[in-house]
Amino acid sequence: MYPVSSFHAGIPPFCRGSFNNDIELQLVKAGFDIFIEKPLSVQPPEEVESYAAELSRAAKERGVIVSVAYMFRYHDAIDKMNEIIRIHGRPLMCINMSYNCSYVNSTRSYTWNIHKSGGPIVEQATHLCDLLRYFGGEVDYPQLTALAVPASDDPSDPGCLTSLSPVLEEDTVPSDSRVPRLTHAQWKFTNGAVGSLTHAVSIHGRKYIAVVEVWADGLRLKLEDLYTPDCKLRIRRGYTDKEEEISFPTADPYYKEDEVFLQAVRTRDSSAILSSYEDAFKTYQLTWAIRRSSTGK
Repeated sequence: MYPVSSFHAGIPPFCRGSFNNDIELQLVKAGFDIFIEKPLSVQPPEEVESYAAELSRAAKERGVIVSVAYMFRYHDAIDKMNEIIRIHGRPLMCINMSYNCSYVNSTRSYTWNIHKSGGPIVEQATHLCDLLRYFGGEVDYPQLTALAVPASDDPSDPGCLTSLSPVLEEDTVPSDSRVPRLTHAQWKFTNGAVGSLTHAVSIHGRKYIAVVEVWADGLRLKLEDLYTPDCKLRIRRGYTDKEEEISFPTADPYYKEDEVFLQAVRTRDSSAILSSYEDAFKTYQLTWAIRRSSTGK
């Protein structure tokens, strides 16, 4: 039997990510490498900031490998978009992302309580928030504004969902803890580009909708279905009206991020890891800024 040298911290976020629930910090201080699921926590970022700093300090002191599960940074399509942007050579003007969750088959009840999951922006749209930062850089927070459609039991209200699974028992969740049905946020990045995010919990069926769109002078990139093998990148550039289309049927960002982590564990070289705990905390700050601006909570 091989000795255990690394752990995957995949327990729900209300069980970790703070000095009161510090399983990651304990593992790091004990010298174990660790792969950490998103989101980092459910606690306010002001409370998580000192925890993140202590975990990062301990990891450096012990020479521990730490990676956070933002798998889209490892997606072949995202690599291709970055390559096209680099070759195009013009700064980005705008980055728009949208995510619509198919809620009918949702069975994880804790995700429908913002105090257990952090809410849909902190827990789910965090992947797109991370990509927004990956493409756009840091956010100019004084210019961030957001709106939300809150949960409602009134059928005439846009926040009333008609097909919630009874397994979720949302009627037992206090009204001020229920997740918003839609959130829209917009801001400017510190480099002057505009960013926006729309997240909704509104479609039926099984397939989620996820779209990444990037605009620059002479360039538009639109990536659709990045969660599935049907992922397609549509490109319009130069002086033509025609779109190019690239498919990524073999892309597997989940496998790739695991492979990169395990290779780092074997070689003790973390240079290929694309999401450190320090950087993931910046994404956590963005998700909370959107949550607070849109809900006041």
